[in-house]
Order: sequence, then C-alpha cells, then structure tokens
Amino acid sequence: MISWRCALALLAYATPFAVLAKSAAASASTVEYLYVEANEGSSAGGHVALRVDDHVFDFQNAELGTLRRRRTDWDQFRYIYSVRENRTIHVARLSLLPRDRDAIRERFNRGYLIQNKHFSVWETLRRDRDLIERLLARKEGASDGHARWAPRVRGAGLFRLDGNAAFDGSVGLAALRERIADERGANYLDHRIRALEEEAEALVPTADAPVFRPSDVESASSTYRFSDRYRDLCEKILALRVLRASAELHPDVRVVSAGERYALDSMERAQLRSFADAQEARLARLVASGRPDWGFALIVGMARLQTLRESEIFGRLRFLDAFSADAPLLSAKSVRRADAFVVELGERAQMEFETARTHFFAHTSPNEAQFAWLEEKANRDAEFQRGLSIGREVRMQASRLIPQRSAEVGRLPIPAVGGAVLRMAGRLAEAALDAYEAALRDAFGYRLVDRNCVTELLAALESGLPHGTRTDRIAGGLDFIPFVSFDSLVEANPTAQEFEVPSYRRTRLDVMYATENDVAVWLRESNTLTSTIYRPTARDSFFLFFTEDAGPARPILGALNVAAAVGDLALGLLKAPFDRGRTAWSGLKGVVFSLPELFFIDLRKGALDYAPADPPRTAARPSV
Repeated sequence: MISWRCALALLAYATPFAVLAKSAAASASTVEYLYVEANEGSSAGGHVALRVDDHVFDFQNAELGTLRRRRTDWDQFRYIYSVRENRTIHVARLSLLPRDRDAIRERFNRGYLIQNKHFSVWETLRRDRDLIERLLARKEGASDGHARWAPRVRGAGLFRLDGNAAFDGSVGLAALRERIADERGANYLDHRIRALEEEAEALVPTADAPVFRPSDVESASSTYRFSDRYRDLCEKILALRVLRASAELHPDVRVVSAGERYALDSMERAQLRSFADAQEARLARLVASGRPDWGFALIVGMARLQTLRESEIFGRLRFLDAFSADAPLLSAKSVRRADAFVVELGERAQMEFETARTHFFAHTSPNEAQFAWLEEKANRDAEFQRGLSIGREVRMQASRLIPQRSAEVGRLPIPAVGGAVLRMAGRLAEAALDAYEAALRDAFGYRLVDRNCVTELLAALESGLPHGTRTDRIAGGLDFIPFVSFDSLVEANPTAQEFEVPSYRRTRLDVMYATENDVAVWLRESNTLTSTIYRPTARDSFFLFFTEDAGPARPILGALNVAAAVGDLALGLLKAPFDRGRTAWSGLKGVVFSLPELFFIDLRKGALDYAPADPPRTAARPSV
C-alpha cells in the first residue's frame, strides 16, 4: 500500500478536477458554508470550511498545537474530501450581496496572509537559534578537533565540488564565465567572491526580539534575519565558485531518458540554442543583481544551462532530476503488478509531458516558466518510464518540482563572532523563540470546545457578514461540533440553499443500484473483501463491513467489525516483533472506530489511494 503522503501526491497526476461536473446550482459568485462528514483519523468529528467563489478557507491542526488557516482551490478541496476521502460534503449557500461577498473574501484572505507572516517569523527565529547553536558548538569544539559542522547549501548537490569532473569543465559554464569576464572584467568573479566572503565573516546575530501583533501584518517583524542573510551569502559564494571553476554537473542529477518523444529535430535544437543563449544572458546579469536571494537562482540557472547545452549537442532532451530527497514512493509491488491506476498515472504523465513539450516548442521565444513546466513534466514522465520498465518504486511529489539538492559545503566563510557573544546571542534567540511560540499558541492555539475549526471559521465569518444576516444562534451550546454548526446556520438563515456533494462511493453505488440488481450490489459492495469500489489502504484501520448505508443493520455489522478488529489485534500482537506493531495498531484502531457503530454512529467511510478517471466522480445534488 502507499502512504497518506504518497496518496496526496497522486493529486499531481490525477485528472484536473476542473473537468468534473460543476454544481447545477453554482453561480459565478458564491459564499457557501461546507460541512464535511466524519471519517477515520483526525476527521472523526467532521470538518467545516467556507467557500468564497473558487477558493475554500478552513482551519487545520498544525505545529505548536495551533490552528492554521488554509486556502485551497475548490476543485482540489472537493477532490480530496469527496473523492479521495470518500466523505460527503453538505453545502449551505448564503444569500449575500456582491459587496458583502467581497468583504468576506478580503477578510479571509487577509487573515490567511497575516497568519502566514507570523509563522514565517517563527520559522526564521528557529533558524536563527539553530545557526547560533551550531556556530557556538563549532567554536567550542575547535580546540579538541570536533568542529565538523559545515553549512548546508541549497543547490550544492547539483554540481561536483571535489574537482574530479568527468571531463575538463562544463559545456555551458565556461562560455558564461568568459562572457562575464568580457562584460565586467577578468577579475570580477574573484573580487565579488572575496567581498561576499568578507560580508559573511562580518555577520553578527540579530539582538532584537520581534513584536507579535496578531491582527496586523504590517507590524510583523521582518523575516529576513541573521540566518537568512548567512544562507543567502553562502549560496552566492557557492554559485560564483561553481561558475569560476566551470564545475561539472553531478552525474546523479542529470536525467537522460529513452524514447522517441525525447528526440529533437534540427528546428527544436535551434530553438533550444536560442533559449539557452537568452538564459546565459540573464545569468550574466544575475551575478550583479541587488536582490538578496540571487545565489540559489544562479545555481539552478547554471545547472539548467548545462542540460540545455547538452540537449542541443546530443539532440535529445536532458534535464535535471527535480524530485526532493524525501519524495513519497509508489511501491515497487504496485508498479511490478502494473496495477490499473499505476498504468493510468504513467499514461497521464506521458500525456502531460507531451503537452508541455509541444507548448514549449510552439513558442519562438519561450520563457523560463514554460521551461520549468517542461522540466517538471519531463521528470514525472521519465520517473514512470523508468519505474515501469524495471519494476522499481516511483517517486511521487504533489508540490512543484524544483531542482535544489542541498548538501553540506566545506571551506565556506564562518561569521567571526566570539564565544561570549554567541552565548549571549543564543540565550536571546532562545528567549525570543520561546516568547514568539507562546504568543502564537495564545493567538492561534487549538482548544477542543472553544477554539476549533468550527468556532474560528464562524467567528471570522460573522465579523464579515452584513447586518441582518442571522448568526446569533451560532454562539454556544454544541455548535462547536461541525454538523451541529451546519444545522444551526441553516436554521438561522432560512434563505440559505442546501445541497450536497456525495462521496465517491455513494456516487458509484447510485449508478450500480440504477443499473444492476439491488441485492447483488449490496452483497458485493457492503464489505471490503469483494467491493469493486474500495481497496484497503494503509491509512484505514482493519474492518470488514461498510455501515454508512446499513440502516437498522448498522449495530450488527458494527459488532462483526469489532470482532474482526479484535482478531486482527490479537494476530498483530503475535506479529509485532516482525512488523513493528503495524498489524496490532491497525486492529486497535479498528476496534476504536467500530465501537460507535454499535450505537448507530458511523465514522468510517474508507479512504482511497486513487480514484479512477472513469466517470462518474462526484456531482452536486439536492440534499437527501
């Protein structure tokens, strides 16, 4: 089975959810309160969100025990919850004027940006604290030979830095170096590197503690502090050293894929040459940029320039391996079996690569964004091509693919700060971090009853609603429970339109019941052993029967689920030394999530690792 992280990564390959059926009642401007039914895991109590036009805002449990605001595209939100997590979404559309809708959207967007700003400050404070601790440990260990720490630099793993290049210098960087020498002088790189090294050595930790004002993004302290300045200086120095040496790409980062779709004709080679020339000119300007973060951009740009020049020379597309080191994996077992969804994902990756390739070469002057798109789609296609050809695991990554290969780099300048100053700076950094974390917990901390995904969403919604919109009854009692809050909001606003987006399983069952024998469908699809809709996943605990649509039989099927889970738990205890307790944990969770079924409460819906592209998916319909 594949992991939850890998399951999320499948979104990057799945059919764009925009092609799914839109709500029959949907309009160009909407404000909708969403209640997502419960499912196993962290969503056992259900979830709520607010849709404003094509964005969905909600609150999620996050680091430091806080509630983080989230902004998601509606199509992706619906795909995750109604398809992948098999959870029906109940919708209440509010009747609001456009200006009121705009005010709500502005308030939620601003709150999202403000909170992200404050967490960026927190992350910078953590980096400051960690850097100071490493510098102090290095200084105090220098006398006994234990000073081994070296800065870790983004992009350092893209190039061979040991001087043992496969051949004499890089195809692309030698010309770039000569161009810069012609434009800025033969000694420009040496002088620039030395100036940056001196700047890094002169860095001193920031002594100020940021001020936390939860509602004002303008007053949030700058996130560009000691650790950020040192990181950027290290990246600049490394980039210029790589350029000065015309360093060769590391052999592990170059992807050379087979197949005719990677071959280049003479016209395409000429287009690549023109694009590479434009990139070389851009990189030559970048070395003198005033922006603080140009170092990493130069490192990646030079690595891409190398693959562009090689592609032109050899007549085949070459590109950088852009997957992250911790990318989730699609199991080799599924790949070797050529499971239907694996084959479909591979075909989709090929189709998207060919689309990106056609788009890139259709432009006489393609831009950098178009090349980054081509590079990403080529990575995904080549990954499936290799995996399916040799039966190995396939890397999956939902986020954008950006080649960055971090690595430790020795012989970089170290801030020349004395031990006494570092110790004082360390105490101040720790105190500042503790104070900021306490402020974050106080402002955004999760509490089960009075500060959860429901209460925070309703509070933000109520403050943006116009006078006359009824929210006064959503203020206490059991309204912190997702489904209760939904019912209360509908009751308080009689003009609200109700409908639902049924779960993937319910949608498929409706089609089956309409076209097959009802008894045969129920017997086949009511259990996890013979269901054609559901396949057991690593995310779900052990169970046998679906009870969502069991009606009066739910306690009976729930009792069978409890018994089966107890058996799985007993077996898991015997297997614990061999599977690290995975089976026992699955059985224990099965017991916990099956017990409510004895009291007619259904929590578990069964999640999907992948939903096939064949229709139907999920479409909105009137509430039932």
